[in-house]
Parts: sequence; C-alpha cells; structure tokens
Amino acid sequence: MPHSLHIKLTGAMLLVLVLDGAGYLLAGESVPKGNSAWISALEDVFVAVAMLTISVGLVLPGMIAHSAVEVASAAQRLASGTVADFTRAMRALGEGRLDEAHAHVDSRPVQVNSRDELGQMAQSFNNLQAEIGGAAHSIDDAREGIIGSRNQVELTQRSLEQPLADLHVALEQRKQAEERAASANQAKSQFWRT
Repeated sequence: MPHSLHIKLTGAMLLVLVLDGAGYLLAGESVPKGNSAWISALEDVFVAVAMLTISVGLVLPGMIAHSAVEVASAAQRLASGTVADFTRAMRALGEGRLDEAHAHVDSRPVQVNSRDELGQMAQSFNNLQAEIGGAAHSIDDAREGIIGSRNQVELTQRSLEQPLADLHVALEQRKQAEERAASANQAKSQFWRT
C-alpha cells in the first residue's frame, strides 16, 4: 500500500488521542463534583492537548509521508531512467557500439524540507543523483575519446598502407633478384665445370 507510512503515523497519533481521552476521564472522575473550577481547568487542558494531538497527528504524518514519497518517486525515475540508460550505454561501449553509448541524465533534486533523518536521506539521494549524472557524462566523454583514438588509429593505418605495400613489392623484387642471381651463379658454375 503506497500510503502505509501515513496510515501508521496517523494511527499512532490517534492512539495518543485515545489515551489522552482516557486520561481526561480518569482525571475528571478523581476531582470532587463540587470543584467546578478544577473541572473546567482540566477540560480546557485536555481539549488543548486533544487539539494539539489532532493537529500533529494530521500534519506530521503527511509531511513525513510526502518526503518519503518524493524520495521514492525520484528513486523510481533514477532507476528507470538515468541508471537504465547508463547500463545500456556501458554495455554498448563494452561491445564496441560507440554510436549507442549515450546516457540521458534526468535528475531532478529532491527538495530537502528538514534536517532530520528524512532530510538526510533526501540530501544523500540528491548526492547520489549528482554522482550518477557525472558518471553518465563521463561515458559520453569516454565515447568521444575512444572515437577520436579510433579515428587516429585508422588514419595511421591508412598512412602506413602504401609504404608497407611498397616495402612488400621491394622485398618481392629483391627475392626474385636473389633467385635470378643464384640461378645465374649455378649456371656459371656448371659452365666452368664443363
């Protein structure tokens, strides 16, 4: 149930309200019947406590639940958006599909409304989003660096192709010349033997 935190906190406050009412009944019974000033003062105190309890019971759980829901929504966006893109980009980068190695960053900071544990959780989540966003941008930088290096290697390869082909031709010509020279030497040796 998505609003269970709100229900739990409101339930706890309603329990406090019930206990407050029980305390009022017990206190009201212990005051003598003729002492109307004390009874009136007790009624005023317990009404004020009840109003405060109701106010806190309605406002505080809503604030806490709102903060928790905001962090949960941001976490869902991060997991299904930026982190999923980041994973796909890393996989594409690892497989050499550089054109697909992009990660879209969709980070909307969670509003920090308090300095308590929920506020710390929201701030930590904002820090996490920032770090993941930085990593996603680093993938783009790495991809661009790899593309630049690949282009440089291809350029170097093309610049070496002709000299290597020329060297291969020269080696083949030298081999043929050595074979002709060896054949001529052999013919000369046979000629001198005859």
